[in-house]
Amino acid sequence: HVVDLDGAFAGKPENKEAVAGILAKHPELPVQLGGGVRDIATIDAYLELGLRWVIIGTQAVKEPEFVTEACRQFPDQIIVGVDAKDGWVATEGWAEASTVSAVEVVKRFADVGVSSIVYTDIGRDGMLSGVNIEATASLARETGCP
Repeated sequence: HVVDLDGAFAGKPENKEAVAGILAKHPELPVQLGGGVRDIATIDAYLELGLRWVIIGTQAVKEPEFVTEACRQFPDQIIVGVDAKDGWVATEGWAEASTVSAVEVVKRFADVGVSSIVYTDIGRDGMLSGVNIEATASLARETGCP
């Protein structure tokens, strides 16, 4: 799991060379990457580099039909990233709060062909507090997503 955090803030890939280096050094690893993925060309370029999956976060909230199109063009290679605090999704590298709930996002993409969902409780991530198992389990129960 790799995140181009600079890309998430910029809205476009910022560390493509570093990603290419990781993939070149460890071609056997099935790598997923998110951060700055806002268009089909970026997905295509990353998959050409050798990524196994591409994570769509911000665009999943701002332009849901983009996820549907990406799943159509790249079957089994698209993951939706849901970064939330207190149940509400944040976008743009966690810099912007949305009015969309994590449950709503997961349910929206249940039947469009996403490979999986990556859920992060941003209230705990990076705080050395561990995974919020309760919130993750609650999301799975409410959406039927394992």
